[in-house]
Amino acid sequence: MREIILEGLGGQGPRIAGDCMVYAAFLEGKHAQAFPCYGPGRRSGVVTVFYRLDDKPIRRKCTFLEADCFILMHEYLLKAFTSKGSMLPVAAGLSPKGPYLVRADDSVLRSIASAGGTGLEAVKLKEGGVIIANTTLKPEEIRVGREVHPSKIATLDANVISEKIYGRRPIPIVNTIMIGAFARVTSWLKLDSVIAAIRRQWPSATDLNSNAAKMGYEAAEVLELG
Repeated sequence: MREIILEGLGGQGPRIAGDCMVYAAFLEGKHAQAFPCYGPGRRSGVVTVFYRLDDKPIRRKCTFLEADCFILMHEYLLKAFTSKGSMLPVAAGLSPKGPYLVRADDSVLRSIASAGGTGLEAVKLKEGGVIIANTTLKPEEIRVGREVHPSKIATLDANVISEKIYGRRPIPIVNTIMIGAFARVTSWLKLDSVIAAIRRQWPSATDLNSNAAKMGYEAAEVLELG
């Protein structure tokens, strides 16, 4: 089973990206689930989507603490993943054991109220995991902690692509672009399935959004690390 974190800002479309990835998996005869965790602000607030993908039925309905892949939709989130910083209730930073993302869902917040605990849990990248980031940096310019050992680092400037397709916006729409890149970098979903899911999600703007996914697929630069 693959477990993926989609991390973005409200307005970039991480939640809908997760929905499209679920439907794309169904088209391939696979099983998938996606559920979002919102910060206190929806628009421009941090949104984390927990996504699972498997060839078999998925029985787990909980969040997870280790991910096979991080899809980071904003450069700020990449910087937070690789250096100090925090965001609540979804936060990122650098611990002695390496980069992490911290999240608190509704059940955790209830436990804080009843038990007085911190309620924060770190989501880390698994050994040999994949990092896909929306950034102006090249993959070889990304620096992660010595304790983090990805097999691939992929980058693309999704903001530039977004402006070409959707026009200039305060918060660029990058969800379709990033899941196109995901299809190329991981091969866990096919681009055709992703595009079919996008067409279903936006029937009135199929060409626009399909082209965005194709451009994301083509723009992703991948560094193989073993």
